[in-house]
Amino acid sequence: MDVSQYLEIFLDESNEHLQTLSDQLIILEKEPDNSDTINEIFRAAHSLKGMAGTMGYKRMQNLTHDMENVFSEVRNGNMEVNSNLVDVLFQCLDALETYVDNIRETQDEGTDDNEPIIKALNAFIASEGKGNAAPAAKKEEASAATASAAPADDKDMPLADFEKNAVNEALKKNLHVYKIKVSVDENCILKAARAFLVFKNLEGHGDIIKSEPSVQDIEDEKFDFDFSIIVVTEEKYDNIIALIKNVSEIKDAAGQEITQPFPEEQTEEAKEEKKETSAVSQTAKPAAAKPAAKKPTSTGKTSGSVSHTVRVDIEKLDVLMNLVSELIIAKNGLVSASHVEGDEAAAAGSPVNLERAMAANSRFGGHIVTGHIDGTGTICEVKSDEIAVCYSIKAPEKIMHYIVEKGSVAVDGISLTVAKTTQTTFMVSVIPHTAQCTVLAYKKAGDTVNLENDCIGKYIEHFLNWEKEKTTESKITREFLFSNGF
Repeated sequence: MDVSQYLEIFLDESNEHLQTLSDQLIILEKEPDNSDTINEIFRAAHSLKGMAGTMGYKRMQNLTHDMENVFSEVRNGNMEVNSNLVDVLFQCLDALETYVDNIRETQDEGTDDNEPIIKALNAFIASEGKGNAAPAAKKEEASAATASAAPADDKDMPLADFEKNAVNEALKKNLHVYKIKVSVDENCILKAARAFLVFKNLEGHGDIIKSEPSVQDIEDEKFDFDFSIIVVTEEKYDNIIALIKNVSEIKDAAGQEITQPFPEEQTEEAKEEKKETSAVSQTAKPAAAKPAAKKPTSTGKTSGSVSHTVRVDIEKLDVLMNLVSELIIAKNGLVSASHVEGDEAAAAGSPVNLERAMAANSRFGGHIVTGHIDGTGTICEVKSDEIAVCYSIKAPEKIMHYIVEKGSVAVDGISLTVAKTTQTTFMVSVIPHTAQCTVLAYKKAGDTVNLENDCIGKYIEHFLNWEKEKTTESKITREFLFSNGF
């Protein structure tokens, strides 16, 4: 999965968490028993671990994981904070800042594993936590017991027959079935992306047979900040929860294990067979009515019964989802074309992009868009991947002159980041939310779009060429004077 589009978010959030760690460690040094400070440090380390794991920065993930383990022991009362521990934690902070600096400069965390720091953290756990290992084990055991105590119940999360059958089949194979509620942080900007990363983290560890709301509604952000899933897996409950919580901005994840199968219902064929058999028995042989009524089984495994489950290769599902995305784009293009049969129709019925002006005292985001069009371009190609729709746009030379990779451009007034460039074209990658909330959802290959370059680049070029522009050659030449009688 390409997570480069989340790099800026990762860096911003990492800096915030590092600042929190710095501030709280100073307090902790003076007040080692301050529970609020301990909880803040734990949460910051946990968030950094999840973000690093999601972005693929394993060294940073390992370091924050061990920091989280230390403070988990401290929170549980198994360890005490002392000056030696605080010194090691400041070393952790320095190492994390180095990781983030490397990522900002090169998009790579570097090669330093910081093994001495990790060994020091583990030494604190080994030396301080031995005496209280038993309570921790009991706590884990209790957690596992809580997770395995739920009977089969679909009142809060209705299941179709084939989904119930999938649960029953999993239980027959001695697999674990977990019903888990996931909560996203209320301050999260890209909650649909976080949910997608949860699904991505669970790939290879199990199958999600049900989500509430549906996957489509989650992708469209048609949910508050909670969603529920049913997972079939060989993994233990705690491992699945850890995989979910490793995603940044996941506030909480908790659930239960389903241990009892759903009651199997008869198929329609079986019900009809039972009804007919019962009627015949009552008419011809009243005394044998009861035995005859028992003939159809309750499992629904009669001859000719229809299966409610189907197995499909995941790669084929990915292809199908991409095709569906293409169909949606094509549909929106047809809708747009139906509106634009003439200038009057376009003016009367076509959707337009609207954006309020940014206040001068607010946080600046994106790039400065004036609304003054520099020219037009033509969409060459529209294609979608797992998490975005990519538009390739052919533009004239005067537009391409100011377009750079990772720079900014406005397409029909929408501020976008340039993903790739060629001599004559550039590509922008649009997340589903942007596509749904703008007219880009109606655009197709061959459509014309308005383009506006980043005005900062034009200002810089003007300032650099100022002296050259002032020293223009005179238009009065010998030929001019001769032709005018001089």
